[in-house]
Amino acid sequence: MEAITLQEIARAVQASAPASLPAAPVSVVCTDTRQLVPGCLFVALKGERFDGHRFVARALAEGAAAAIIAQAQAEAVRAEVAGAGTLLVVDDTLRALGDLAGWYRSRFAIPVVGVTGSVGKTSTKEMLAAILGRRAPVVCTQANHNNEIGLPLTLFALESQHTAAVVELAMRGRGQIAYLANIARPRVGVITNIGTSHLELLGSQEAIARAKGELLEALPPDGAAVLPAADPFLPLLRSLSSAPVTTFGFAGEGSPDVAVADLMVEPTESRFTLQALGVSVSVRLPLPGRHNALNAAAAAAGALRAGATLADVAAGLEAARLPEMRMQVTRTASGITVLNDAYNASPASMAAALEHLAHLPGARRLAVLGDMLELGDGSRAGHREVGRHAAGLDLLIAVGERARDLADGAREAGMAAERVLTCDDAAAALALLRQVVQPGDAVLVKASRGMRLEIVSEGLESADG
Repeated sequence: MEAITLQEIARAVQASAPASLPAAPVSVVCTDTRQLVPGCLFVALKGERFDGHRFVARALAEGAAAAIIAQAQAEAVRAEVAGAGTLLVVDDTLRALGDLAGWYRSRFAIPVVGVTGSVGKTSTKEMLAAILGRRAPVVCTQANHNNEIGLPLTLFALESQHTAAVVELAMRGRGQIAYLANIARPRVGVITNIGTSHLELLGSQEAIARAKGELLEALPPDGAAVLPAADPFLPLLRSLSSAPVTTFGFAGEGSPDVAVADLMVEPTESRFTLQALGVSVSVRLPLPGRHNALNAAAAAAGALRAGATLADVAAGLEAARLPEMRMQVTRTASGITVLNDAYNASPASMAAALEHLAHLPGARRLAVLGDMLELGDGSRAGHREVGRHAAGLDLLIAVGERARDLADGAREAGMAAERVLTCDDAAAALALLRQVVQPGDAVLVKASRGMRLEIVSEGLESADG
């Protein structure tokens, strides 16, 4: 973060502040006293299970230059601080964090690429950053910093050497992406797909499409919208964008502007021809799976609209890497191939992972599949659908409250009952797997994050090693 003054901060967040503010510049914004550094700005956020106002006195005592606090807690905080520090008082500290980030982002005349979608957001974001970062440094969303707190902290990382920013936008309901986009002000908006994640919150796929489409509504007319060519909601998404639309997808599926052709999927990588701008280039993507090739097309389209060349695209995709627990392939000492995709799950991503499992070397193919959360009324049908996709495996271990639906789907599709096991949690799944797994097997581990199925993959690897 480049240095800004307390006067600038107070104006940006419309704070009530002392008439005379310290002149020392601020170059770090903190929301957690465990990460506090002297001279930072501490923003006291309040959530359901925490209240940063309880730590303002500590933050100031440990060297924070100032703290942003809420009017509702101002009297209590002032009494505790007893004049020993600078307080900036606002109506809503979370809103102030966003306002400050939006003001700070406006200091940089660089393209910001916003990425959202039901599945593939993180993979596409990482590929975009790899492409745009070929020539100069870029800022990219780290970990799960994709919400009202994480996005501002991502933008505060901007400095003069950065030539672009790639930000992931998550949502829990209508209006959230609009709020985040208002802060980030993207010039390019990428929607990976419209799936069934968040059905529990929004009720229908059309509602999900409209919520994701808030990113498109925020784009300037001279920006660019990047959309999936074969998605049933493409016409709706197009209608939400005043910016020109570029589509991506597989050649022959919906006439995409940026297309993947001649795809060859191998256990640890994918090779294909990328067609764009009337030119073709060969790509070696060190990430396996048809779905990752599609994510690569989305990233390529977004990067091209942000100013990258096709040569940048090919080189960036070859250098792309994903965070842990996303299609992470390892081989244990006894020759068991483990596909750890336990970070998150939806019916579409489950189907993609099962498809890739079929490409892995292995005497037998096993899957440990857990609950997919936030499917709402579609939960039972979604889990049965995944079970049907898994019916061709040698063994299925279904984990969690929806294990019965997964198992029923597999059996209905012809999987023998003795090849379908169910259990309550990750620890029980690991115990079952250890009893049946054999050297040479290939094992997929996947569920929503809350199921913590990384316990299974990590336990299998550590016990074997």
